[in-house]
Amino acid sequence: MVGGIPAVMRDGVNCLALPVGSSVAIADQLERLAKERGLTGALASAGLTTVLEILAHRVVHIAAVQRIIDGKIR
Repeated sequence: MVGGIPAVMRDGVNCLALPVGSSVAIADQLERLAKERGLTGALASAGLTTVLEILAHRVVHIAAVQRIIDGKIR
């Protein structure tokens, strides 16, 4: 898998895992995305669900980060 966090990424569910350095694998997955019309949306939806599940447990941290972004904490 290239990058990412293996504990969060689920091949074919919320991502498409690729072997490192394989341009053939990249081309194959791009072709797959082009042919399987619903796949892009399904991956995006599952990815959003994964992120929301992770963030739901980190609400306090998110609020702190938002305060930093808003310039309320320096």
